[in-house]
Amino acid sequence: MKGNKITALLLAMAVSLNVAANVKQAQAAGPAVQTETVNAPFSVHGHAVDSGKNDGRSYYYIVLSEQVREVSGVEVTFTHDGTHKVWAVGNDGAIIKASIRIYRKGTYRIPVTKGMARIEFDLFTDEVPYLGLKVPGGMTVPNTPYAGHYLSILGDSLSTAYEWKKTDEDPDAYRLISQWWYSAAKEFGMNLLVNNSVGGTGVYQESGEGRLDNGLWRCTSLHTAAREPDDIFVLLGANDILNGRTVQDVAEGYKRMVKTMQERYPKANIVLFTNPHLGSAEEFDKYKAKNDALNAEIRAITKECGTKLVDLADCPFTADNIRQYLRNPKDIHYNRSGQELIGKAAVSGLYRLVAEDAAPVAD
Repeated sequence: MKGNKITALLLAMAVSLNVAANVKQAQAAGPAVQTETVNAPFSVHGHAVDSGKNDGRSYYYIVLSEQVREVSGVEVTFTHDGTHKVWAVGNDGAIIKASIRIYRKGTYRIPVTKGMARIEFDLFTDEVPYLGLKVPGGMTVPNTPYAGHYLSILGDSLSTAYEWKKTDEDPDAYRLISQWWYSAAKEFGMNLLVNNSVGGTGVYQESGEGRLDNGLWRCTSLHTAAREPDDIFVLLGANDILNGRTVQDVAEGYKRMVKTMQERYPKANIVLFTNPHLGSAEEFDKYKAKNDALNAEIRAITKECGTKLVDLADCPFTADNIRQYLRNPKDIHYNRSGQELIGKAAVSGLYRLVAEDAAPVAD
C-alpha cells in the first residue's frame, strides 16, 4: 500500500482488562474519584542496540512481558523505504516464524500469539526514535488526568528492575512488572517513556576527585528524540542517607535538581515521592530519624517548588514485619511483596492527587 496504514497480518487476540476491580481496590485507602473509563493510547516500550553502527542499521526489540498492558498486537510505523526485517522469538529462545521483510514505509500490524516473548526488528538507525510502536485500540483505563500520558522515572535501585532479574524458579525474582511505579502506570494507563533509575545513585555522586550533583545531568535525560515526558516520578535520597550525607546537603541538592527539571521540562507534571523504610531489617531504627527528616524536606520542597507529592512514608513497614518485605534480613532491597506494598501506596497517593485537583476551589 502507498501512504497510510496497511495490514500486514491480522491481530491474534484481544487485550484483556479488568479496570473496575483495580479502581475499587486502589481507591479503598484514598478519596473517591470518578470511575468512568476512557480509551487511551498505548505505546510499546522497546530497546535499541548498537544504534548508529553497522552501516546505518540498528537492531530494536520489545519484550512483551515488560509492557504496561497485555499486548495482543503491535502497530509499527517505518519512516523509510527500504528493507525492514521483523521476526518473533518464543519463550524458549527459538524463532517462532521466519522473518518478514517489509520494503516500504508505512504502518504495519504484527500479531502477538501464545508463547511469543519478543518481537525484533532490523531497521534503519535514524528510524529508531520515530518507530511509533503502539497497540491498536489503545487501553481502557480510569478517566484521570494521567490516562495515556508518557511517564519518566528518576530514581535508584528501588525503581529499576533490570539488575534484579533472576530465574523464574527463584521465589524472590522480580522484574519490571513488579516495580512500584509499574503499578501506578498500569492503573492509570501511563506509557513508560524513560526510566533513568540507576542502582547506588542519589542526589549526589562521587566522580573523580570532586563531588557532582548526579541529578543535574540525569534529570535532564528524561525525554526521547520524539517525545517529552508528560509526568516525571522522582524517588531519590535513600543512598545519600545510607552513605552518610547530611539531610541538609541532600535537601539543597534535591531542590536544585527539581528546579533544573522544571526549567528543562516546563510542561511536565513532576511528582516527588517520599522514601519508605531505609536499610536492612537489622538496621530498622538506625536510619529512621534521618529518613523522617529527609521526607520532611521533600514535603517542604514540593510546596516551595510547586510540585506534587505522594507520601510513600505511609507504607506500613515496622520492625516486626520488615523481614517479610526485604530480599533477606541483611539486604536493603525489597522483594516482590515489598514492591507491591509500595506500589499500592503510590496508586492511592495518585488517586488523592486526582481528587484534590478535582475539588472545587474555595472562594
